Amino acid sequence: MKKLLKWGLIAVGVLVVLIVVFWLFFLNGAIRIGVEKGGMYATDRTTTLNAANLSIMNGTLDLSSLSMDNPKGYSMPVFLNLKECKVTVQPSSLLAGTVNVPEISMDGLEITLEQNGLKNNLAEILDVIQRKTSAGNTTGNTQGASSPGKKLQIGVIRMTGTKVHIKAVTEMTLDLGPIEIKEPTNPDGRPMKIADVIGKVLISVAKQIADNPQVPGGLKDGLGSVNKLFGDSGKQLQGGLNDATKGLQDMFKKH
Repeated sequence: MKKLLKWGLIAVGVLVVLIVVFWLFFLNGAIRIGVEKGGMYATDRTTTLNAANLSIMNGTLDLSSLSMDNPKGYSMPVFLNLKECKVTVQPSSLLAGTVNVPEISMDGLEITLEQNGLKNNLAEILDVIQRKTSAGNTTGNTQGASSPGKKLQIGVIRMTGTKVHIKAVTEMTLDLGPIEIKEPTNPDGRPMKIADVIGKVLISVAKQIADNPQVPGGLKDGLGSVNKLFGDSGKQLQGGLNDATKGLQDMFKKH
C-alpha cells in the first residue's frame, strides 16, 4: 500500500511538471505570436521575434532578436533590429484583464533610416502608427480600440544602446543616449497594448532624431509629423529629449 501511495505521488508530481512545462511552452509561443502581430498591426511591416521566455516564478519575460522589415522601395531589407528586451511582470495579473508591467528594458535597438526621394522609411512607418494605434493618435479617430492583445499598465520603458544608421546623401551612425518613458499612456485615453508600446518606442526614437543637430535637414523635414504623434506624451520622455514644441518647430524652419 505504501509503495502504491509512493508511486502515485511520484506520478502526480511528474504529471504536474509536464502540465506546467506544456503550459509555459504554449504561453511562450502565444507571447511570441502576440508580439509579432502587434508589430505588424502598429507598422504594417512584417515583424519577427526569435523567442519569448516567461518565468512565472521570477515574474520576468525575456524577448530575444526582434526584427522588422523595411517598407518597399528601400535598399535595406530590415528597418529595425532589437537585440533583447527584458520585461518584469506581476504574475498574478497575467490572467487578469490588464497585465501589470512595472518595467520594460530594451537594449541594442538599431534602426536604419533611409531616404527615398522626398520620403524616408521612418516617416512612412510613423504615418502608419498615427493611423492605426492609439500611441500616435490625438483625435480619437484610429483603429486603436481593436488593437490585438491584452491591456497593459506599464511603469517605465527604458532603452539603452540605441543606434540609428543613416543612409542618405551623408551616411553616419548615431549613438542615442538613454531614453526613459515613465508610465506611458495613450494620448486618446485608450488602454496601452503591444502595438501601442511599439508605436511609442518608435515615436520616441523619431523625436531623438529630430532633435539631433547632426541629422541632415531633408530627413528632419520628413519627420515633421512627430509633433502631432507626441502631443502631451512628450512630457514623459527623459534622457535629453526636448519637450518644447516651439524649439522643434524652429529647428525645422532652419532647414
